[in-house]
Amino acid sequence: MLHFVWTVKDKRKILEGSLLERVKELLYECADVNRWIIKALDVQQDHVYLVVTLDVNVSAESVIRRFQLSSKLLCKEFPELAQYCENKNIWSEEYFVATQMAYEESMRDDYLNGTLE
Repeated sequence: MLHFVWTVKDKRKILEGSLLERVKELLYECADVNRWIIKALDVQQDHVYLVVTLDVNVSAESVIRRFQLSSKLLCKEFPELAQYCENKNIWSEEYFVATQMAYEESMRDDYLNGTLE
């Protein structure tokens, strides 16, 4: 089980309403297609927190890249995102990942605040 946190570029608070709901739908669809199980999902205005169970042979980088492909569809479906869709990507390239054994809840806050060491 892996814990992921990633943000919207520049931590812009744009995920709300139908856009926030569509993000959730796309993440669940991605998990379903890849046969992963989402154990927890929390989408806030500027970030996504996700706990997922998956095959041990799949790299964390591969998982995050697949989830972040949702951005291409979001940019197409929500024209109002045009100003945030540089390279058809609203997500920051940086992300946090930890295994279930190593994860502590304070780590998520530290990552989002830029204080995770």
